[in-house]
Order: sequence, then structure tokens, then C-alpha cells
Amino acid sequence: MITYPRATDVETRTGFDLCYKVPCPNNTFGNYVFPPITFHFLNNVSLALPQETYFYAMSAPSNSTGVKCLLFQSMDDGDYGPAGVFGSFQQQNMEVVYDMEKERIGFLPMDCASAAASQGLRKN
Repeated sequence: MITYPRATDVETRTGFDLCYKVPCPNNTFGNYVFPPITFHFLNNVSLALPQETYFYAMSAPSNSTGVKCLLFQSMDDGDYGPAGVFGSFQQQNMEVVYDMEKERIGFLPMDCASAAASQGLRKN
């Protein structure tokens, strides 16, 4: 259960459904208690997401308070029922492998910045 107060003004402005006002001592974001999110796939495969990939800081903290929003939104796929997108935030620092021949997908947590640097790639 999340005990932080809702930031309904931010929800209205951004379109995100669940935004919360969180304490930010010294105007910096810290570690917060949000429920864990784990995706469960076939063959007993689970993928636990790091919190920073599903709760996002919507603005810089001020007056010792900040706002974090859940990075999932409801989506209606017409007559086919609800749909979901495993989005770019959830895939951050994750190697995603698509095996088209065997019709499967794999996920491997990784430090993408270090991996890119080892290949001579850098952020401009």
C-alpha cells in the first residue's frame, strides 16, 4: 500500500493515473517504498523491474517535496480487450533479445552506459 499523498494536479496535467508527493529532504530524491512490479511469463520466467523504471520523478524537488508518477497507463484495444506496452522506461538498462524463430523473448539486466562505453560509444 502506498501511503504518500496523491498529486492529482500533476495527474491532470500529465495524464498519468497515479502520481504521489514524496518527501525530499535537502531537495533530493531518495529511496521510497513503492510496491514491487514483476512480470510473469510462460515457462515460470519472471522479470522484476527496478523501481526507477516504473516510478519517475516528474519535476525537480522543491520545498522538500517531489512528485513521482507510475509509468503505466491504461489502454483500450477496442474489441480485443485491454492491451499493454512494455515501454522504453521499463526496458532501460535491459538487453532485450527477440528470438523470432522460436517465438520467444529474453531479458537480461545490464549497465547499458558501461556496455556502450566499452564499444567506444559515448553520449554527446
